[in-house]
Amino acid sequence: MSLNQLFDPAEHDEIVMDCFLQMWKHSADLMFIMALEEDGTFSLFDNNPASRKVMGLDESVNVHRLDIMPMFGENVANELYQTYREVIQNKTPISKEQQNIRMDGSSIYFDTLFVPIFNNKGEPRFVCGVTRDISKIKEAEKVAIKANEKLKEYSYALEEINQNLDAKVKERTLELEKSKKVAEEALMAKSSFVARMSHEIRTPINAVIGLSDLILKTNLDRYQEDFIRKILDSGEVLLDIVNDVLDFSKMEAGKLVIEKIAFSVEKTVHRVINMNAIKAGEKTLELICHIDPKVPAILIGDPLRIQQILVNLISNAIKFTEKGRVCLTVQCEERTFQEVILIFYVSDTGIGISKEQSCHLFQSFNQADTSITRKYGGTGLGLSISNQLCELMGGNIHLESELGKGTTFTVSLPLSTHLQQVSQERRRKPFRHVARVPDLSKFRVLVVDDHLINTHVAIGYLEETGVAIDTATNGLAALSKIENTQYDLILLDIQMPEMDGFTVAKKVRNELRLENVPIIAMTAHVNEEAIETSYLNGMNDHIGKPIDKRVLYEKLHHHLLSRSNHDLNFTPTSVEARIKLAQYPLDKVDERDATILSDMSLIEWFDVERGVQNMGDLPLLYLDVVHFFFKQYNQQLDALFKLKMAKDKHEILEFAHALKSGSAYVGAFELSFSCAKLEDEIRNNSGSDAFFIAVLYSLQRHIEGLRSVFPEGPSLNVIDKSDCIESNSLQIQKVLVQLLPLLKNSDFAAEHYFDTLHSLVANTEYVSQVGELVWNVEEVEYERAAIIAQDLLDKMQGIDP
Repeated sequence: MSLNQLFDPAEHDEIVMDCFLQMWKHSADLMFIMALEEDGTFSLFDNNPASRKVMGLDESVNVHRLDIMPMFGENVANELYQTYREVIQNKTPISKEQQNIRMDGSSIYFDTLFVPIFNNKGEPRFVCGVTRDISKIKEAEKVAIKANEKLKEYSYALEEINQNLDAKVKERTLELEKSKKVAEEALMAKSSFVARMSHEIRTPINAVIGLSDLILKTNLDRYQEDFIRKILDSGEVLLDIVNDVLDFSKMEAGKLVIEKIAFSVEKTVHRVINMNAIKAGEKTLELICHIDPKVPAILIGDPLRIQQILVNLISNAIKFTEKGRVCLTVQCEERTFQEVILIFYVSDTGIGISKEQSCHLFQSFNQADTSITRKYGGTGLGLSISNQLCELMGGNIHLESELGKGTTFTVSLPLSTHLQQVSQERRRKPFRHVARVPDLSKFRVLVVDDHLINTHVAIGYLEETGVAIDTATNGLAALSKIENTQYDLILLDIQMPEMDGFTVAKKVRNELRLENVPIIAMTAHVNEEAIETSYLNGMNDHIGKPIDKRVLYEKLHHHLLSRSNHDLNFTPTSVEARIKLAQYPLDKVDERDATILSDMSLIEWFDVERGVQNMGDLPLLYLDVVHFFFKQYNQQLDALFKLKMAKDKHEILEFAHALKSGSAYVGAFELSFSCAKLEDEIRNNSGSDAFFIAVLYSLQRHIEGLRSVFPEGPSLNVIDKSDCIESNSLQIQKVLVQLLPLLKNSDFAAEHYFDTLHSLVANTEYVSQVGELVWNVEEVEYERAAIIAQDLLDKMQGIDP
C-alpha cells in the first residue's frame, strides 16, 4: 500500500489547525484578525496574547469583535481600514511597514503581512495579520546613518584643518581623530550587527523554505498550493537578500578578502551550471555552457568569488528570460607567460536593457527601473556586488544589450597560470545539465541537529533519495549511535546542547577511529572562516542553512556514490575495470598497480591522470616516482618540523625547491604551487615560519593519503612537537592572558592578537582550538571565544577543568 493511500485528510487538517492554534498562543509575533461587521463596524475579531500585551491588555482576556476606532483612534483605524480594503479587493497578501505609538508614548515599528481569509464560497471575509517588531533594526539603521554622517563631517573637518599647521590646529586634529575612531567603531558595530542578524535570520528562513517545499508534496487545493508557493518564493528571495546584504556590508567595511589558490576552471563552471539548472528547467529554458579548449585546466585565483559572480549573472539571465536560452561561454587571452585574462560571456534571449537604464545598473540598490523591481523583485545589490568583486580581483564587467532582444555580460579577470601547467589538448564539449535525485537506497545516514524543524526539513529531502535515516538531537546521543551503528555518512549541526558538532567530529576521528566516514557540517555560519574551522575539526564538507536540496544532493552524490563506485562496481579480479577507471592502457599495468592507481585517484590532492601524462604516459614509471616520493618525505617529516627560518633558511630553501618539482611530478600541483610561493618569499627575505609550517602540514596530508595506498611501506612518523610547544608555551600563554579581558568585554581589539596567535600555534596541537576561537569572534560570539581561550590557558598551565 502506498503512502498516498494511507493519507487521512481529516487527520491532516486537524494537525495543521492544532499547529497554527499553538503558534497563535505562544508566538512572540503579533497576530490578529480584522473584520467588517454587518452594521459597518470595523472590528478586531481576535488577537493573540503577544498582541494583547503590546496593546496593554490583559493577555488572558478574550478579545472578540472589539471596535478598532475607540481603541486606536481615527487616524490609525482609517489606515488599518484602507489596508483591509486593499487586501479584500485584491484577494492577495500584502506586506507593509508601520510606525505606531505605545501606551507609554514611545514609538514602535512593525513589519506586517496581511493575508485574506476566504469563506466556503471563495469570498474574502476576514484579514489575518502577522506582525514582527523591527524597532531594534530601525534603531540600528538610525545609528548607522548617524555614524556615517559623523564620519563624513569629521572627514570634511580634517581636510580644512590640514590647511593650517599651528599648534591649535594640531590639538584640534587630535580631537577629531579620536572622534573619527569612535565613528569607525560604530561602523564596525553596524557590520557586526549585520553579520549576527544574517545568522539569526537563517534559521527561521530554513523552516519557511524547507517546510513549504515539503508541504507542496502533499495534497493541496489550488488556493493552498498558490499560497504555499508564494511563501516559498518569498523565503528564497529573503535568503538572497540576506546573502547580498552580508556581502555588501563586508565590502563596505573592507573585510572581504580575495584568495589566491589553485582551482579547476571546469569544475567551477560546472558547479555554477548545476546550481542554476533547476531554475532554468522550471522555465523550460536551454542552459548551455561552452569552455574553449585553450582555457588552462588549473588557474590561480578565488574560485568562490568567481562562482558568486557567475551565479549572479546566470540567475539574473534566467529571471529576465521567458523563453529561449541562457549561454555561458569561457575563453582566455594570454597576457604574459604566467598570466592570462579569463573571459566569461553570459548571454540570454530575455527582455534586454535600454542604454539609459544600463548607465546606473551597477550602482548599489539599483535596477533597470522601478517596474522591474515590482515584477521581478530583488534588492539591486547583485550586479553591484559582482562589479566590486571584479574590481577587487583586478578585472572588470560590462554589458551589451538591446531592448527586447537579450543581453550579454562580459567578465574579464586577470589570473595567474598554475605551475607545471599541462596544456589542454582534449576538446571540451558543450553540455546541457539535467538535475536528478540520487538513488541512495544502499546507504544509511545519521542526521544530528537539535532544531526539530531543521531535522524535519533534512529528513524530507533525504527521503526522496531512498536512504536509510537515523536522527539524534545532540552530540552525546549522536556519539552513542555512531558507536553502535555503522553509518555511511553523518550530517552534523555545529551549535548543539551538551556537546557541539566540532567536539563530536573530533571524537569520531580520534576516539572512535572512524577516519573514512564522511562528516558534513550543517550550519547557518557560511563564511570562509567557519568552513575552514569545520575542516580543521575533521569534517569533510560544509552545507549552509537554509539547506538547498540541490547542494545537499550534490554533496551526497560526491561523498557516497562517487566514493563508493570503486567498491560497488569493481572486484579485486576486475583488472580491466580498474584500468578503465584510470584511463590507462591495459597492457602497461598489472592488477596490483591498477588497484593503486585507482585508489590514488580517490585522493583529492593528487591529479593522477596529469601525473601519468607528465611521465610520458608511463604509469609504471609514475608509480615508481610516487613510491619514492612517499618514502623520502615520510622519513624526513620529523626533521623538517624542527627547522627554523632564522637559522635554517638555506636548508628550507633547498627543501622548497626540491619539493616544488617532486610534487609536480606526482600530480600534487597545489602543493607544488605553495612550494614555489615559499621559495619566492625566502628569496625576497619575507619568508615566515608560519608559512613554512603550513607547507609542511600540506605535505603531511599528502603523505597520509599515500599511506592508505602503500600499506607495505614504512609507517608514518609521528611528529614530535614537544620542543616547539615548550619553546612557544610561555609566549602563547602571555598572548592568551592579554586576550581574555578583551574577549570578556566583547572588545573588537581582540582581533589585533590573531596574527601573533596563529604564528605561535602554527606547529602545535592547539591549531584547531585557536581556529575555533577566531571563528567565534568573527561571528560575534565573544562569550564562547572567552571560554575557549580560558580552557586553552588552563590546559597549558596544567590546571584541571
